[in-house]
Amino acid sequence: MADVSRKAIAQARRAIQDLLAERMAADQAAALAEKLATGTWTHDYGITADEAKALGLPVSTEMPEEVYQFMGLFPQPTRTRLAVEYVPAPCRGRQGRASSDG
Repeated sequence: MADVSRKAIAQARRAIQDLLAERMAADQAAALAEKLATGTWTHDYGITADEAKALGLPVSTEMPEEVYQFMGLFPQPTRTRLAVEYVPAPCRGRQGRASSDG
């Protein structure tokens, strides 16, 4: 499993360096690829625009008006209820009896 992990990190590092090659010096790209690929953040952490700028990535938050017009063609439904609801109920054990250990 460790071998697979090393391969995945190497692949991510290489892909990041390839993406950054035209935007920054090779040594900067390598350092940033190392930071992005080796567990500074969890895989599900979304880097904000400000964080990306601080890392030296060429980030713009300006969105062309056409993008907003395009997005307007696909209205999202308004949620009328929460995605997750808390329903207090006793925890049932394997035998179908209420569990006393919570």
